[in-house]
Amino acid sequence: MLDEAKIRQVVGDGLSPVCATCTWYWRARDLQLSRCSDLHNGDCGGPIAGLDFPLYDGPMERLDKFCFACAAPASLAIKTPGTGRLVGVCKEHLSLIDRYLAEGTGPSLTEVRSAKGLVLPINGRYTRKSLVEVIAENEAKFEKERQERVHEVES
Repeated sequence: MLDEAKIRQVVGDGLSPVCATCTWYWRARDLQLSRCSDLHNGDCGGPIAGLDFPLYDGPMERLDKFCFACAAPASLAIKTPGTGRLVGVCKEHLSLIDRYLAEGTGPSLTEVRSAKGLVLPINGRYTRKSLVEVIAENEAKFEKERQERVHEVES
């Protein structure tokens, strides 16, 4: 049986709620394996890896109803070349997919669907950014946050 407190803890540490509720993840963790794929000898993962959690074994029956990154209600669904399962994503976390695509490490055949089934190809939705541009944007954001914290401390 899954332990809700442990699930919350690993999600808080950055694990996808899908993985956190998958029995493969917890079996691997109990055996002190670094990855659940060491148990099932198959590739599994979410949209960032270009997959749709094909080996997921857990209580969530409709992965398109909530965001794979935070478990909030999904506003869009991602279709990857895997099993054809739709995986939900909120608008806030849709940027994760775009970021990985911009870095050239994301799925190449990903589609995003609105709640009404309209297919929105990810490629071309936004201007693709180079890895250098993504890093520069993040550094600028972190610097701004640091300056705001310093200003609060000085006030």
